[in-house]
Amino acid sequence: MRVWHAHHHPSIKSEYQVIKISEALFNDQSNFINNKRFLRSKIAEFWTSPNDFFDNGIGYGVVCQNQLVSLCFSGFVAGNVHGLDMETIEEHQGKKLGQVAAFSVVKECVDKGMVPYWDCEEANQASNAIARKIGLGKIFSYNVYLFPMDS
Repeated sequence: MRVWHAHHHPSIKSEYQVIKISEALFNDQSNFINNKRFLRSKIAEFWTSPNDFFDNGIGYGVVCQNQLVSLCFSGFVAGNVHGLDMETIEEHQGKKLGQVAAFSVVKECVDKGMVPYWDCEEANQASNAIARKIGLGKIFSYNVYLFPMDS
């Protein structure tokens, strides 16, 4: 878990546009984004329904040439805590897109009195770097033990 220390909004190239993930975007009839499957599959991975996400979650994405190329959103909500998930399409990684999407989600969480929860393995250097760069600070760490389960 991390605590947030406000930082400036990261800058990205002008060909990219930051957007709030809304129900209108999700149901996009105007084909603003061509890869709706990416957005829909990520929401379905964590939420029982899109309506559940839109009633409880927060999300931002980055669009380039009508493609959603980066996404950060509430993967779960427990009380006022928003557990965050993010993904950037491989060919757009390294351009601060995940950083700007994550910053947008964290800022909205904090502005609304909610707690953003960022959780990742220490070995995930890219994710940890994004957390640091957007102003999240480490509050605690924990060990995970895996046990094989044979049938």
